[in-house]
Amino acid sequence: MKGFPRPVSVVILLLFAGLTARAQSTSRVTGTVNDRSGAVVQGAQVTLTNQATGVAVSSTSSSAGTYVFDGIVPGTYSITVSAAGFSTL
Repeated sequence: MKGFPRPVSVVILLLFAGLTARAQSTSRVTGTVNDRSGAVVQGAQVTLTNQATGVAVSSTSSSAGTYVFDGIVPGTYSITVSAAGFSTL
């Protein structure tokens, strides 16, 4: 039989199955931080907190005011945004 030995083939298939299952159970949260006038806010600290577990992850808004959280499991979250010179929301 040519190709991979049987145990290696099974391991490779299990790895791909795990990646597929994991990809289906996470999501992405994105947004843009703006001030009251609509201008983007660069360098704002954005914190995403899972309400059920209390686990928090943080990101900093880009020069375009955008932030991204990848690999987020489904659930209910709160977002806190803070930046120098602004009230925390």
